[in-house]
Formats: sequence, C-alpha cells, structure tokens
Amino acid sequence: MSPAETGKSAGSAAGGTGSPGTPGASGGAGRRRAPGPIAIAAAGSFLLHALAVLWVWHFWGSFGRGGVLAWIDFPSSLAYLRLRGGAKLAFSLAIGGLQWAVLGAGLSLLFGSSARRPVD
Repeated sequence: MSPAETGKSAGSAAGGTGSPGTPGASGGAGRRRAPGPIAIAAAGSFLLHALAVLWVWHFWGSFGRGGVLAWIDFPSSLAYLRLRGGAKLAFSLAIGGLQWAVLGAGLSLLFGSSARRPVD
C-alpha cells in the first residue's frame, strides 16, 4: 500500500523521519508519556484520601481518630504523630495526601504501561 492510500505522509509511512516530538518521530527517545492519566490518578488518590480523613475526623471520637489517621497515612504519619487537634488534621491532609497521590500515580504508571496494547 502506498502512503497516499493509507492517508499517512511519506515520512510516517517510512518509519518516521519527522523531527522528535512529532507524530512521525522515529524511535522511542523522542516520545513522551502523556501526563494526563497519571495526573488524574494522583489527584483522585489525593481527593479520596482527603475524603477519608475528613470522614474519620468528623465521625470518630477524639480517642480513636488519631490512631486511625496514623494507620491511614503510615509511614508518613510518623512525621506528625505527636501533633494534636487541627494541626494533626492539616498535616494528615497535606503529607498523607501527598503520600497517597504519589502511590496512585505510581500504580497508574505501573498498570497503565502493562495494560497498553503493543505498538505494531
């Protein structure tokens, strides 16, 4: 099939002789992974963590919620374990949220690359 029949340019049909960063670029060195799915997974993980922490903070009594927050955010909770009250909530939302955002982005990166169809 000629490039005119497939609707592709001669450069992309010949294996990609375009400049790096263009759709017809050759090799994998010029390609970048789209940050969209990874960023969405990180933001979703951060928001789910925030919802869980706020739910625990609101509905659990003052006796048990500190321990629950420590386990939700372990091991990053070791950094703010001695704090009390609103400071503990703020650090749990920030540091624990960052921990879960990194974990969500990493899992998205790991499973996203394994679930992709092979390039022909």
